[in-house]
Amino acid sequence: MVQDMSLIDNVQNNCSIVFPKWDRTNIPDMSIYYPEDLLITSGKSPKDLEAELLFLLAVKLYELCRLSLGKAAEFCHMHKIQFMFEHGCRLPDPPLRSARSDE
Repeated sequence: MVQDMSLIDNVQNNCSIVFPKWDRTNIPDMSIYYPEDLLITSGKSPKDLEAELLFLLAVKLYELCRLSLGKAAEFCHMHKIQFMFEHGCRLPDPPLRSARSDE
């Protein structure tokens, strides 16, 4: 895993990909209101929490096939490789359903 992090750091530091600036005049925006309790229990700054919420929304839209991998990465202001890494490493595996036995 440490090797993976150094790869991501290397890509981020040496990457020559530059995303075009978005012309936000024609892009609709949205506000999400969240309780202050969420901010407190997360232990994150408002900026970090909002970045995480944006990332989680991008992941869900990607999983629902509403966004491609590249568009999902762009949606949450990440490079495609970083999004792939974060998607694979940051989210826990879903819990396994226990098999019910009738014994």
